[in-house]
Amino acid sequence: MSFDLMTLPETTLHYRLILGTSDQPTFIFENGYGQDLSTWQPIMDQVEGLGTILMYDRTNISGSMQHDSETSRQSVNRLRRLIHTLSLKPPFILVGHSYGGTLVRQFASQYPSEIKGLLLIDATPESYIQRFLPEMPNTFQSIYKKQFTLECTYEDFKESIEATNVDILYPFPVIVLSAGKKDHYSREAQLLWHELQRQTAAQSIQGLLSEVPNSRHFIQQDAPHIVVDALHRLISGDS
Repeated sequence: MSFDLMTLPETTLHYRLILGTSDQPTFIFENGYGQDLSTWQPIMDQVEGLGTILMYDRTNISGSMQHDSETSRQSVNRLRRLIHTLSLKPPFILVGHSYGGTLVRQFASQYPSEIKGLLLIDATPESYIQRFLPEMPNTFQSIYKKQFTLECTYEDFKESIEATNVDILYPFPVIVLSAGKKDHYSREAQLLWHELQRQTAAQSIQGLLSEVPNSRHFIQQDAPHIVVDALHRLISGDS
């Protein structure tokens, strides 16, 4: 395993790379908003033998350099450069937690022929701001909007999730994990959250929604075995 810095034309990214064999897929992990590589620590030991694994910190996070606020499209373009610089080859299995789910959906929409599958871990739905946030108390909404002080502004975040391509039908498996023990969620809000996740899963001809009733937002930490099992299913093509 290497733990290093990669200098790209406009910035330097902190990354972790585990090389698998040529007959194994390449996994690319996208952290949630403001999260660093440590978010995946609970599953690291269990995923090391699955294939080539790339985890990295986006700009303004942890060991990566500071950069201007950016949209999902800009982040995806930078990931593309990182992939090429590291000479990583498809097929890719993309794993995105929270806002990272927005980014892997954007990547998959742009390069569908390179994708073997998607794993979305309590990912941010494209209609979060229009449909979900108004269902939450005003105090929650205020705190939520004030958190965007790191990798992108609230305006860029809003633009990013709303730019998600919902018209594409993915030709590869998509597994959606939806947390069922979300902090501060009413019963109605929790049901709406699952429904939005179900709509995401329906974008694939092999889509699967799996509700994780005893997990909070960080499913990879509360129920790591669920995440690892989903990765194995994507490798086998059995969603």
